[in-house]
Amino acid sequence: MTNKLIANVPRIALFIGKESMLTPYIGSLYAALHSQGEAWTYADILAMSGSGNRLRWTPGFWDPANVDILLYEKNPFAPHLRALKAVGWEGEAKLVKPIIDGTDIPMVDAKTARRDIVASIDRNIPVIAMGIIGPPECCVVFGYEDDGEKLIGWNYFQIDEGFDANQPFVKQHWSENLLGYVLLKGKTTVPSIKDSGFAALTAIVKHAYQDEVHGAKVGIAAWKAMLHQLANDDFSLCTLEFPNGVPGEDITWQNSVRGRFMVYCDALCQIHERGVALPFYRKLAESVPEWADDLNQAIQAWTECSKYGGFLWKHMSNDKAGLEKFRTPELRKILADEGYRSMEQDIAAIKHIENLLRKIDDDALVS
Repeated sequence: MTNKLIANVPRIALFIGKESMLTPYIGSLYAALHSQGEAWTYADILAMSGSGNRLRWTPGFWDPANVDILLYEKNPFAPHLRALKAVGWEGEAKLVKPIIDGTDIPMVDAKTARRDIVASIDRNIPVIAMGIIGPPECCVVFGYEDDGEKLIGWNYFQIDEGFDANQPFVKQHWSENLLGYVLLKGKTTVPSIKDSGFAALTAIVKHAYQDEVHGAKVGIAAWKAMLHQLANDDFSLCTLEFPNGVPGEDITWQNSVRGRFMVYCDALCQIHERGVALPFYRKLAESVPEWADDLNQAIQAWTECSKYGGFLWKHMSNDKAGLEKFRTPELRKILADEGYRSMEQDIAAIKHIENLLRKIDDDALVS
């Protein structure tokens, strides 16, 4: 039986000190790259993937899957592979379980997944796996025991399964909870910040106006659907907490105040990430001066928009008393009204980026 552990893989979590890493794939890629001696920041990877400016909302339901970056673009792995290209790595995504009809992502069995994961770790390259522990969100796997019978890594939700949050998990019977994985296949040329920025900004504008992807609203349409439900849905028949105190099937999220609150908070996390991504846009403005005017105006609007991520704490708390307030239409109207103001800031930022892309197209035609 062989064991292997890659050293120097930093811990990842939703919050570490004052830092937030609210998108598990981006945090997992950040950790994997640092183990390879590459000092990309979370903000850089988030922005270059386009995921820092996403929003997804399933209309008419309080859906805990809204936050998953697999679901906000037509190609589920587009943001994953966009990020890898931007940091100069070739990547390959594989699925063990189906997620969306009509995709061409290779399907493999658990035996193949185990072989791929072990082989990558043997090459001293971590694997980004979806699931292993908790929901099908990404984690970074950087070790194995007993020829891959057990996997070792960092998972955003490991504490929920009784693991120490400050120690890498060691998980047996992991294949039962594996949705898929992303392999870092090898180094390629790192694009210029201008090229990576252009790719990200193009994807962000497309997302903003796409309206609907895989049955859910995205971009500006997601803002409108979320805020309409927040202000108008009837909470009077909802239980306060999850049945038995823990999440179950999606219907338990729909039928409890706690579940709806957590779905709303997941949307706020997506909006908060607009602020987290800003350091990359500031570097882009400095590196490409002819883009600076439009970028700086977008940065200013996104700075204001992202504040909505923490606005709710001015009016409530994450406890029973706070949930009782969240149940009331009066409080949710306050939250929705502020949300509409933030949405307008997001729209303003997108218009500045549209203007920038239009200028780039005009310049390309001239040249």
